[in-house]
Amino acid sequence: MRIDQRHHDVRPADRTETVIVYALSFIFLGGLVAELLSNYEPRKLAAVLFVLWWMPLVLWHEWGHALMARLLGWRVGHTVIGFGKVILTLRTVYAAIAP
Repeated sequence: MRIDQRHHDVRPADRTETVIVYALSFIFLGGLVAELLSNYEPRKLAAVLFVLWWMPLVLWHEWGHALMARLLGWRVGHTVIGFGKVILTLRTVYAAIAP
């Protein structure tokens, strides 16, 4: 089954959506920094490390799906991160391996 998402991939976000995303990100990260600096404890770094490691862990997880699909005989050409609008597309290493 193929889902046509070309209109999601090429259409840029409108200005309002961009401003809202940046504003909410700034508020979240500002609150994270404020909490980290007030009454500092090393365990408060867990939230910062969670945010920093989220995308690499998502990539690792999706590559695991690609590897298992490839081992089961599926053709995997690339890994896509994003829901609706594609955020990141990476060519899968396993695409070059013959079944």
